[in-house]
Amino acid sequence: MTGLHMGHNPIRANREIRPEGQMSLPNGTVTVAQLLKEAGYKTATTGKCGLGFPGSGSEPTDRGFDYNFGYNCQREAHHYYPKHLWRNKERVALDGKTYSHDVIVDDTLKWVRANARQPFFLYLAFTIPHAEYEVPDLGIYVDQDWPDAEKRVASMVTRMDRSIGQLLNVLKQTGADRNTLIFFASDNGAMDSYKGHDLEFFNSNGPWRSFKCSMYEGGLRVPAIAWWPGEIKPGQVSDVPWAFWDFLPTAVDAAGARLPKTFKTDGLSILPLLVGKRLPQRVYLYWELHERFFQQALRMGDWKAVRPAINKPVELYNLKTDPA
Repeated sequence: MTGLHMGHNPIRANREIRPEGQMSLPNGTVTVAQLLKEAGYKTATTGKCGLGFPGSGSEPTDRGFDYNFGYNCQREAHHYYPKHLWRNKERVALDGKTYSHDVIVDDTLKWVRANARQPFFLYLAFTIPHAEYEVPDLGIYVDQDWPDAEKRVASMVTRMDRSIGQLLNVLKQTGADRNTLIFFASDNGAMDSYKGHDLEFFNSNGPWRSFKCSMYEGGLRVPAIAWWPGEIKPGQVSDVPWAFWDFLPTAVDAAGARLPKTFKTDGLSILPLLVGKRLPQRVYLYWELHERFFQQALRMGDWKAVRPAINKPVELYNLKTDPA
């Protein structure tokens, strides 16, 4: 949202605000949605958002989004049969028996249909398959000889995949598919074994060490997909690393806009990389984490330093010779 890494961001963890929500962004924080809105884009976020608790003055519609629908709390979004969601700043009552993912997708597709003939920016933050492994049915996995938890996880991922297909179909039906850049990625590595789901069952983190909430590659390294007909050559695979703070300058660049001269970002526009050119030289990548305890990681070229806890020594790795 801000184009800043965790060493510069004003909020670096899910700081809870009871009864609902997380700590809000400070006044004056500029988001990618604000920049794109100023560039003439309609903007929306659906799914899960945590920019500011209800009533904080830092809700999505205060941060550059014309429209918002879904959860306004990371913690509430762990559950898939909620009693309410939020549309802009209006509380939308639900019966506690309706699967939230399906409601959010339907609402998202409606918004895209209404706005697809003009420049638009959609931040679609799917909640599945996060936290509680709840799903209305096991779909095509019902007869698999797997533990029940693994069937639920698989069916949640497949449900998300189907929803992405619905979104692509809407773009095609409206003609917007010919001029739309889509990014798909995860915000962290796979979850540790939880609620009967075993991290290793689907080999979810491949060769990478550890899992979500760590500074090792299994916590940080995730794949990303970029799709842009006519601009990105299909079938390319790149091992050049980039990070979420690169998204803001990339989106502004792709929109044909410019960052304000006073705007500070840790990110690089990866637009050259997407269209088959070289990415400008990057000095470093930095992460820190506060969810379990304080951790840090720094990457410069192939070298990566990890501080696994505040009272533990720094570990140094060469990811070229020791990628895991």
